[in-house]
Amino acid sequence: MRQKMITLDPTSWEIASKMKNFSGWVRQKLREQNESDGKVKAIQWESVCNQCDMFYLSTSEYAAKYNYCQKCHEHCHYIGPSELVR
Repeated sequence: MRQKMITLDPTSWEIASKMKNFSGWVRQKLREQNESDGKVKAIQWESVCNQCDMFYLSTSEYAAKYNYCQKCHEHCHYIGPSELVR
């Protein structure tokens, strides 16, 4: 996963602090917004090199599970399916 910082006003912060999984809720709302924009959803698989902090997307689950970092050539950590827009 990648991080993105957001700014909340005091009321929004109170609401977010009471949520069990605020980040998950934000991801879901972004996906819903994206779908309502009429864009096509494509499933890809994600892996990451923890040593280099490099993320990789593959159209094949097999390729993501057995991916090696292009920078350090170490085996990447398989994250799983990632929904993206094409």
